[in-house]
Amino acid sequence: MRFTLSVVALVLPLSVLAVPTDVFPAPESVIEDAKQLKVASVTPLSAAEVESYTPYSRFSDAAYCPPETRNTWQCKTCQDASVKDFQVYKYGGDGGVVQYWYVGWWPSQNSVVVGRQGTDTDRIEAILTDAAFLPVGLSSSQFPGRPLLATAHVGFLASHTRSAADILSAVKDVLAQNNATKIVVTGQSLGGALAILDGLYLQLQLGSAVKVSIRTLGGPRVRQIPRLNTLGDEASLN
Repeated sequence: MRFTLSVVALVLPLSVLAVPTDVFPAPESVIEDAKQLKVASVTPLSAAEVESYTPYSRFSDAAYCPPETRNTWQCKTCQDASVKDFQVYKYGGDGGVVQYWYVGWWPSQNSVVVGRQGTDTDRIEAILTDAAFLPVGLSSSQFPGRPLLATAHVGFLASHTRSAADILSAVKDVLAQNNATKIVVTGQSLGGALAILDGLYLQLQLGSAVKVSIRTLGGPRVRQIPRLNTLGDEASLN
């Protein structure tokens, strides 16, 4: 499996950001950066395929809901028929330095779901996360077995690191409680970037015993993962 990863995280406060060692210079221009992109073929989706993504849109939207209603799954988005049966297990974040996130159980699809909030433009910390686009290497301890030259934007990576351990712990709990093997990670915008990192992180941490599906909406380019065959056939990105 191969794809271009474009991820971001926040750099405030600087004291909590441990920059990985493999730091690569940023492209000298947007034109030079664009030359690194590979154009793939486009396949039109049927109406049924588009409709099948409705639940992932709702899960992404829910990450923006006020915590007091999202954490009890009572917000308007949460009550959509496609996701109404979802059960929140754990949640976190502050909407600024740490984007809101939640983990829970989706009975109708027998899956664990991880939802990620995108950029809150009213929070300067979140905007600075998006602006921190220096490419850095992925940590071998956090992403064991990752492609050697894999990189991500330092802002996305730092933001992901702040909540990764809590999310992994919650995912393990929900998998065990339901004897499950499927995980869906989703998000929009910055949340989409974090969801891509979640997908890689969870698959590498949990191994081939689970199947991780990455479903993002309007995510930015995360940077570069030249060979993602580390994930084999277990992970899927859409």
